Amino acid sequence: DPQDPVRLYASRVLGSVAEEAAGFPGGAGVPVRVPGAAALPRILEIQRALRALQRHRPPGPPTRLVLDEPATAEASARALGLVIPVLRPESRREATVRLVMDASPSMAVWHDMFEELRSVCERLGAFRDVQVHYLHRLGDGRAAVGRGTGPGTRLRSGDQLRDPTGRALTMVVSDCAGPLWREGEAQRLLHRWAECSPCVVVQPLPQRLWSRSWLPTERGVLTRAEGGSGKLRFRPD
Repeated sequence: DPQDPVRLYASRVLGSVAEEAAGFPGGAGVPVRVPGAAALPRILEIQRALRALQRHRPPGPPTRLVLDEPATAEASARALGLVIPVLRPESRREATVRLVMDASPSMAVWHDMFEELRSVCERLGAFRDVQVHYLHRLGDGRAAVGRGTGPGTRLRSGDQLRDPTGRALTMVVSDCAGPLWREGEAQRLLHRWAECSPCVVVQPLPQRLWSRSWLPTERGVLTRAEGGSGKLRFRPD
């Protein structure tokens, strides 16, 4: 009941007679679980924005047709009993989302935010699959991806995430401040990914700090023509 608050005390030994007289209990305390603040702000707004991706379809015709039963029944009735099957494109989740976390040391503080973003994508139900990868820098400066961040993680070329089918949506979570960005390798990799399918960078830093990163930004609005495979257009503010 919010009108009958419960008093909580730290676990400690009484340090003074004044504390004891004030009613502060000593000795062992009782652990209390307190929910932490969300690492990903404005989750509901993010969910609404991501729902628009449900309309994403790769270029080209649909790969599967299914029987439209109501339309088939109507067409058959008009044909005086002759069965006229009517097919329609299957309405299903086409896109796979690839969440790529920058494995630079400066990104360690954003791990919880990345996990919350993955949880949002999985609960949304807009994607056929949600994959997680981590972006690493090899000793020779090249970009590589792996399934984890540990020293024993098996790494492969970042170009292996390039999807010529256009079904993969790539979301890179990075502060754009690490060596891969400073040397331009990350920008070149993202450009190759974006040649085939949509690619976006999720910048966890406040907007006032974006100008200090190695990825230039410009404010504007990204729109798509009608239809899931319409062309994307950027309109600067």
